[in-house]
Amino acid sequence: MINMKKFKSKSIYSLLLIALFSTSCDDGFLDKKPLDKLSNDSFWTSENDVVLGLNACYPVDNYWNTFWFDGLSDNAFSQFAWDGIQNIGNGTADPVMTAQSDARNEWDFKKIRICNNFLENIDRVTLSDAKAKEYKGQARFIRAYEYFWRSQIYGDFPLVTKTLGVKESFVPRNLKSEVVDFILSELNEISAPGYLPLSYSGDDKGRITRGAALALKARVELYNKKYAEAATSAKAVMDLNLYELFPDYEKLFWEESESKNKEAILEQQFSMVKDDYKNWMEQSIGSRSAGGWSSVAPVQSLVDAYECTDGKRISESPLYNPEQPYQNRDPRLKASIICPGDTWQGVYDPYSKNSSDNYKLNNASPTCYQIRKYMNPSESTNDGSGANVMCIRFAEVLLTYAEARIELGSIDQTVLDAINSIRARAYGVTLGETTKYPAITTFNQEELRTIVRNERRVELALEGLRWYDIQRWEIGPQVMPGTVYGARLGTVDENGNLIFTSPDHLILEQRSFDPAKNYLWPVPQKERDVNPKITQNPGY
Repeated sequence: MINMKKFKSKSIYSLLLIALFSTSCDDGFLDKKPLDKLSNDSFWTSENDVVLGLNACYPVDNYWNTFWFDGLSDNAFSQFAWDGIQNIGNGTADPVMTAQSDARNEWDFKKIRICNNFLENIDRVTLSDAKAKEYKGQARFIRAYEYFWRSQIYGDFPLVTKTLGVKESFVPRNLKSEVVDFILSELNEISAPGYLPLSYSGDDKGRITRGAALALKARVELYNKKYAEAATSAKAVMDLNLYELFPDYEKLFWEESESKNKEAILEQQFSMVKDDYKNWMEQSIGSRSAGGWSSVAPVQSLVDAYECTDGKRISESPLYNPEQPYQNRDPRLKASIICPGDTWQGVYDPYSKNSSDNYKLNNASPTCYQIRKYMNPSESTNDGSGANVMCIRFAEVLLTYAEARIELGSIDQTVLDAINSIRARAYGVTLGETTKYPAITTFNQEELRTIVRNERRVELALEGLRWYDIQRWEIGPQVMPGTVYGARLGTVDENGNLIFTSPDHLILEQRSFDPAKNYLWPVPQKERDVNPKITQNPGY
């Protein structure tokens, strides 16, 4: 097969190939400009063409969404309005989207069209039944993934499973339930034995596997409160015995760990060496002192969510000292967030390098907290990164299993083990070493519901999933509106001691939240201008 990372390089041939299967974003609704029939007919002549066509369906997801989407939630703040996240997160988004410079128009069908075109044309090439199923399974997964997250942010969404001509393209929105039924039907079929392989190696590593299909199926089922099905799908992933938690939580996301990382189920592929296909995540989220932009910064609410080392919340633990609030905390706090007083590559300190007003400088974190997750201190922020970006990992599957069983009231030791294995990993110990980490022992459903929800928040922090959890748990009115805070200001002395100079926290913005409106995004007005059959979401 063709190397996945090589396909993603910025070669003229790759760009022409993508152009064959899609059209310009400016073509309007459903990217409706017809394909060049002669070029399309002449392309499908060999299995090599099929592989190239399949590569055009990749990558899965957009790595920008991974960290930016947490800015929609109570985890983070997106400081640049033109990124489009700030206005959606604070409840002021509008259909015209002028404030966001149209940056958050995700009403897009290009990837869906590419997958549809591939599935319509692959049978022009003679392939074995097994190979045809494998190739089709990958494209069907990617199309399902595209529909999944768009149905989450927009609700009802047009379900288009074939390429459309101009006269066909003005279609209405399908009910979200219909889209979800389609997604699950696709994933049910392609996750069965005989479609996708269990693993890939070499140049094909990173392609869609059976484990990925089962894991996405579990996520979709959980998000749609199909708890029995979600528990079954998650358990099926666990029973593959292919995945396990990576022993070092901080290094889990580093490029140097990829060769031995069995936690990754689905990743977006990048490379600094081979074909130089890199991402710019580290520069986007990195500190000003390291040449980054601090585009998205953690907020106080997320910091407060990390428990103390005794397993108690900061409001309950005798270990919590408000004057030294980052001590005696869950190790995932310091592995995920650079806090005041921490250093980064020997220079980061939001308080004392130049003045106590450093947080006001361009590209500095306005919260005085910085994302550490994904960042390798030995790498230069300005060079880009070759680290793969995880879309689904095994820890999420374990938490899906635990939550689904808790909601079903079917709680046994396997539920506690799923949660405790993640908590133990955070402390660098094994599941059985219960005296070395705050192990969960209760079987009470309400207590476990609270535990697993917070566990999802801190374990998956800054991975783009928190907003979906707020949406499906319907807790927006409790966690979203009001003042968004950053850290307290202070100084760090020559010995590295943190000294707060004010009891007040930085204030970022005021947010509003209307549960009748803000669980969904507005449909961009320009899409409705093109297609009058598209309705608007309530409240917009």
